[in-house]
Amino acid sequence: MRTLYATTAATAALALAAPSATTAQDLSVFAGIDANSAYVSQGLIFNDTITIQPYAEASFGGAYFGIYRSPVDQDITLADNETGIYVGYRGEAGPVFYDASVFHYSYDEPFAEFVPDDCTPAECLPVEYEEYILSAGIGATDSLFLTGRLAAAPEFEQYDISVLADYYTNAGPTLSAQYGGVAADFGDWTYWKV
Repeated sequence: MRTLYATTAATAALALAAPSATTAQDLSVFAGIDANSAYVSQGLIFNDTITIQPYAEASFGGAYFGIYRSPVDQDITLADNETGIYVGYRGEAGPVFYDASVFHYSYDEPFAEFVPDDCTPAECLPVEYEEYILSAGIGATDSLFLTGRLAAAPEFEQYDISVLADYYTNAGPTLSAQYGGVAADFGDWTYWKV
């Protein structure tokens, strides 16, 4: 198992003109822009420079739907942009919170490095794929939340198991840490981020 290096991503949420709006009871719509020092997901580097990611989400009760767009480094991913569309349901049962979602990722260019030797890029490359995510956690204190997460991307026979800890400070910033491991048809690795 190889270990990818960890990165610290400073994220600043920049609200758009209407960061949240309630249009009906239990219906909410919000949008924003994340500015990150790098785009790293599950230990994989998608962009190693400052990344601006616009997003929008609508929710009704526990159900939600959203979309985001992110530039990715063509030298690293062989694509220029990633678009993620997702749908899910989140809720609480006593002290436990949970979330089940499906993400559909699409890229404007194929991932040539994942082409098996026995086929052409047009035959074998997914420029789109789905990831199924289940997570559940508990509030250990009023400020500390612990979460377990399981994700599967069948296209790559990829499975990710991780644990997260989020600490909400009185001053506003959130401190987060994650440790996980991935097994996929193109390799296995562990990762962490703070």
